[in-house]
Amino acid sequence: MKRFTYFMPLMPLIALLTMCAPVVEEELRPHSIEQPIAQPSERDMVVEIEGQKIEPLPTDDFITETEKQWRALFPKVYEEVRYVLYTSAPHYAFSLTEIHPQDLNDMIEAIAKNSRVDTYVVSWQAEYRGVSGDVYFTYRYEADEIAKQRVFVANEVERIASEIIEPHFDEYERVKAIHDYIVLQTAYEMELFESCGEEGCETLEAGHTAYGLLSNRLAVCEGYARTFSAFLDEVGIENYYVTGYGDDVLHAWNMVKVDGEYYYVDVTWDDPVPNQQGKVHYDYFLVPTEELYGHAWIREDYPETAKTRYVR
Repeated sequence: MKRFTYFMPLMPLIALLTMCAPVVEEELRPHSIEQPIAQPSERDMVVEIEGQKIEPLPTDDFITETEKQWRALFPKVYEEVRYVLYTSAPHYAFSLTEIHPQDLNDMIEAIAKNSRVDTYVVSWQAEYRGVSGDVYFTYRYEADEIAKQRVFVANEVERIASEIIEPHFDEYERVKAIHDYIVLQTAYEMELFESCGEEGCETLEAGHTAYGLLSNRLAVCEGYARTFSAFLDEVGIENYYVTGYGDDVLHAWNMVKVDGEYYYVDVTWDDPVPNQQGKVHYDYFLVPTEELYGHAWIREDYPETAKTRYVR
């Protein structure tokens, strides 16, 4: 029996402090999948796993171009793997007639690291013999705890959005209200950041999740960015969860679409450190690619932005 084991860095996305000066951006080289890439098509397929029908999520197309390539190459496997990760299932059975184990590993990594929703996955191991294989996933918490946290996040996002978003708000006003709420209600978790290195933290703390931000009001970049995405989804703003580097440290932020054009928003870097009550920065609010200073990422994975920052 052959096997491979993959351990995700336990917190792959660590925000650098907003007080640090920007550095010259070094763009990351895009990775490639060395197979012919099919064009994504309209996805009306419904997958069944263990008798359950899995409908495509509303935010299906707000993913990286790399993930879209995996989806086009292996649509059935892609849907099944994402369902497993989003439901914290411990096991996935696959066939080597459908996908090579290394491709499966790379697909899982692409989905897990770039998911707008917290997956809580720590590692996975695949075993295969002949044409059959199994992947076993390890999560930070038990399934019932993960489910509880996801329900809490969904309820809090719905409740808070109803309080801070007025019916007459346009897209810009909705994005700004959410940005400001997160900054004003959250403090950057210094102790968690200082316990991390470039390869990630030794332990997964709540501050890396939307649950941690909304329950403890403390977070690092993953918590900020995924919470921002959750709110934007709630109020109907097209957005992406973006991963890369901030001043050479693993980092996460967002892309949003306002008035027909895309912009980047880094809520983490707009939150003063140390925390200042009532203070909100806008240095990284609705900026184009050329003004996202100090950030490095696979630009081709995301839509092109406007040429200038949004001004109102």
